[in-house]
Amino acid sequence: MPDLITHSVAGHLVARVTRLRHGLVLLVIGNCLPDLLSRLPVRVIGEINFRTGHLAEPYWYWMWMPGHLPVGLLLASYVLAHLFVRERRRAAFFTLLGGSFTHLLMDSFQWHASGGEPIFWPFTWNGYEIGLVSPEASLTWIPALLVASAVVETVHQAAKAFVTRRAAERRTDGPVGH
Repeated sequence: MPDLITHSVAGHLVARVTRLRHGLVLLVIGNCLPDLLSRLPVRVIGEINFRTGHLAEPYWYWMWMPGHLPVGLLLASYVLAHLFVRERRRAAFFTLLGGSFTHLLMDSFQWHASGGEPIFWPFTWNGYEIGLVSPEASLTWIPALLVASAVVETVHQAAKAFVTRRAAERRTDGPVGH
């Protein structure tokens, strides 16, 4: 699923379905991180090269590849976790890494012209994929994912409000607002 909208919404759904209490935003960022580290620089540099008339060297694409692989994501999550206070680093690291690995799992369902991602790099360059859907399939899923995300968030907020109201009623020994 090549687009950031799909990965963002999927990250939100994973966070809510797994009842992640804290770190929803980090899980969404982690779910987008592989594309932000690898695809975004390739597109930006490619656009600059196109507009300036320079032809890109074939090797420049590959230098961004580790950003879309477990080794690079492990390192990126570690570095980003250090932006947090010491007490929150471990949780930030694992939340970012969990989101990143969710991204890789989602991408593994695509079929790639190259035969898959070399997820075991640097040990092997062999690509692996499940290959059930085309990379463009996510574009047709965006409306359904957005609706599902809205429904899940509405239910989550309603449940949260209900629990808060019940707790307030217990403290006052009666219905709130009466």
